[in-house]
Order: sequence, then C-alpha cells, then structure tokens
Amino acid sequence: MTGTEPHAEEARKGRTAALRAVLWAALAAAVAFFLWANRQDLPDAWRSATSANPAWLAAALGWVVLFLAGQAGMYASARRAVGLPATTAGMVVPALAAGALNIVSKSGGMGGLAVFLAGAKRRGEPAGLATTAYTAVVVVSHATFALTLAVVFVVMWFDGHVTRLEIAAGALFAVYAAGQAAILGAALWSRGMVRRVYRLTGMASHALRRLLGLTRDVYVANDAAADELFDVLAALRRAPGRLAGAFAWGMAVELAGVGLLWAVLRALGEPVSPVVALSGYAMTVLFSTVGILPGGLGFAEASLGAMLRSYGVSVPVTTAAVVLYRVGEAWIPLAAGLAALRLLGRGGAAPAAGLAPEEPGG
Repeated sequence: MTGTEPHAEEARKGRTAALRAVLWAALAAAVAFFLWANRQDLPDAWRSATSANPAWLAAALGWVVLFLAGQAGMYASARRAVGLPATTAGMVVPALAAGALNIVSKSGGMGGLAVFLAGAKRRGEPAGLATTAYTAVVVVSHATFALTLAVVFVVMWFDGHVTRLEIAAGALFAVYAAGQAAILGAALWSRGMVRRVYRLTGMASHALRRLLGLTRDVYVANDAAADELFDVLAALRRAPGRLAGAFAWGMAVELAGVGLLWAVLRALGEPVSPVVALSGYAMTVLFSTVGILPGGLGFAEASLGAMLRSYGVSVPVTTAAVVLYRVGEAWIPLAAGLAALRLLGRGGAAPAAGLAPEEPGG
C-alpha cells in the first residue's frame, strides 16, 4: 500500500458520509415540508388517526407486506425468466434496497439497478442477464399499472369523476410509457441500439463511481455484455410467457396498493366502496409518476386529497387518510429499503440474497 492510498480511502469515506448526510437531510426536509403544508389540518387529522380502528390498521399493514412481497416476487420471477437462480424470499432485501433508491431518485424506476448489478458482479453472474431481469421488472410494472389505469379511467368516466387535469396527466403518462416502449422496442430489434444504450448507462454509472471515489479507472465499453443482453432480450421476445409470473406478481402489487388505501379509509370510519380506493390509488401513482419530485412528493398527497374530496370524504379524514396511506406506501418501504441498503453494505444479506457490496475502488 502506498502512502497516498490511506488518504484516498479516507477521502472516499468522507464523500460517502457526506452523500448520506445529504440524503438524510433531503428526507428530513421532505417530512418538514409536508408537515408545514398540512399544518392547519394536522390536529383534526391526528384525532382521526388516533381513533382509527386497530383491526383495519392491521389489515392496512398486511397490504403493505403484500406490496413489498409482490415486488420481491417480480424480481425473482424475472431473474428465473432469464436463467438466473432466485427465490422470492431471497429477493426481499435487494428489492427493498432497490425500492428505496427508486423512491429517492427520479429515474423512471432504473435507480435500483445498481443494487442488482453489484450483486451480479460479486456472484460472477453476467451483467447483461441481471440488467435484462431488472429491466423486465420495470416494463412489467408499467404494463400492470397501465392496465389498472385503463380500468380506472373507464370506471371514473361512468362515475363522472374524470377531470381535464386527470386526462392531461393520463396523456402525459401515455407519452412517457410510449417513449419507453419505443426505446425498448428498438433495443429488442437492434443489436447496435443495445450497445449504444449499454455504453450510455455504463458511462453514467462509471462517472458516478468516480465522483464518489469508488474507482479511478478509465471507462471501457463492454460490447460483449451488451451483445449478451441483446441475446437474452431476443429470447424473451420469442417467449414472452416466461414473464407471466412477474406479471402476476405485478398485479398483486397493484391490488395491494388499492387494498392499502381502502383499509386506511375503513380504519378512519369512512365506509367507501373499493371503487373510491381504486380511483384514489391510480391517480396517486399517476401524479407521482408525472411529478417532478422524487417519490411523488407533493404530487401524490395533493392528487389523493383532491380525489378523496371529490368523493365527499371530509377534510379531517382526507388529511388523515393521505398521511396514513403515504406512511404505508412510501415511508415504510423507504425506511425498510434504507435498512436493507445498510445490511447489504455490511454484507449481512449477501449469502441469502445473492448480493454483496462492491469492493472500494473495484
């Protein structure tokens, strides 16, 4: 070890600690902003929440568990579809970690890929296969939500609850989804396109690792890995039924989101129909997707509150429902995901989940 290496290691640790501090500060600022924005309704919301039915709150927690288990099931099914070993239980920790990264970053669901690429590197798995499995989960997630959203728009149209804002948001999501589908379609049919996309993502990932001091190497394009990715994508194109398991788990995730909101409303004494929960859930996810802030911050709360009010839910119950729903839908997964990231960073979940942290500078 040279005399400069200890200093470089200390500098890397310092940058990593600073990045963590920034993330925690951003999280604290988000919580503070939400509390400030709802400060007038919080007393009534608190009274509604503290008087909530414990049995229905327990049911809401059960839906959260299904929501998280469904995400793990999607990753496990997608990995098996491309020929990688995986179990649903073994994917819980990496799925939680990936979910946390996706919540705090506006990356179209691709932020969590780093977790699975790190695991693939440590296990000696082909990076192309890991990337394909992860991308398949993102695509399936968008497909299951698009199906849910289509059903919701039909229901809301007959109920007379579709507004111009919701139509505009739906159109924006359709453009967003169509753009991703076009990119994926081009990648499915063009080996050159896959190589270009792979190089761009590789360069971005390498730049981030250099910024964090994790490597000092020069980026080298890996066309062999890109070709492997193209071959696996082509195989999935010829046999899309391999992703049936991931699709089923994806629909379970959508069901869990609806069930969570319905259970929260019932816990607060609001005897709404499942249609209200279905509409509220879909609009919340829709506006979170098209919103500009990570995790749908602000957009999710505003859209859910407006939707519940349009169905006649009182202001105190609406505020309490928004808080409790977001706790189950975002804050619990975020807290669990941060704990999972810490566990993976210590290597504690590596044997079970098939993932381990990268070596510094590797």
